[in-house]
Amino acid sequence: IVFIIAIALMSGTAALVVMAGLILMLVFCVYSRYIYSQATSKSSRANAMVSYQWNEILRGIKTIQGLSLLRVIQSRFSASHLQSTNDA
Repeated sequence: IVFIIAIALMSGTAALVVMAGLILMLVFCVYSRYIYSQATSKSSRANAMVSYQWNEILRGIKTIQGLSLLRVIQSRFSASHLQSTNDA
């Protein structure tokens, strides 16, 4: 809500362009969710294929740019915690 208010307070043309982009993004998300639910409800095979594709994607996220996912998360958490401590 704060983000939308900040956009509305921006200059007129820029605010309209950003708001139009947000609305377009939301419409696309709703439409793609509708198409997804239609495809998976019509066919159990399509549902199985979607599940398989998600499992393949999630199985491939064990590394981020060759680094262990756990190490990446731990280093980012420790860096943000250190920065928070320094700021306090």
